[in-house]
Amino acid sequence: EVSSSYADSQTFDDRRVAQEALGWNASVETTPDQLVLTLVDEDGRPVFPAELEALLTRPTTRADEQEMDFTRGAGGALVSPAEIAQGRRRLRLTGAARDGTPYRHTVTFTVRAECRPTPLPPGLRPVPPAMRRRWPSIWRTYPKTRA
Repeated sequence: EVSSSYADSQTFDDRRVAQEALGWNASVETTPDQLVLTLVDEDGRPVFPAELEALLTRPTTRADEQEMDFTRGAGGALVSPAEIAQGRRRLRLTGAARDGTPYRHTVTFTVRAECRPTPLPPGLRPVPPAMRRRWPSIWRTYPKTRA
């Protein structure tokens, strides 16, 4: 976020070209207690910026904002402890490359709940895999009395 969008727009194209020249790609993975940021260059090698600040937010509210405290993890990933509930999230990255090029990027992602099967009502059992292949969209469950 900026204090003056007009002032920020005056140097936008120069900053965009410099940032695109870095060739960095950011991706995010989550677990219930941590966030893993993978920042790589065009060749897929891990990138470690000289400076990096990250803020985890929700798109529509400032509730649940968390500043990330990254440490280097396995394979060059950056790992931070975080309490991440399901829903839409944004990770706002602000920093600088080792050559001083400013870097700003926002990664928007969705944290989904763990899929747990819904218990079947009494008298029904799961459809066997062989039947699912033959009639995938017709029968999800069938009575126990069927052969």
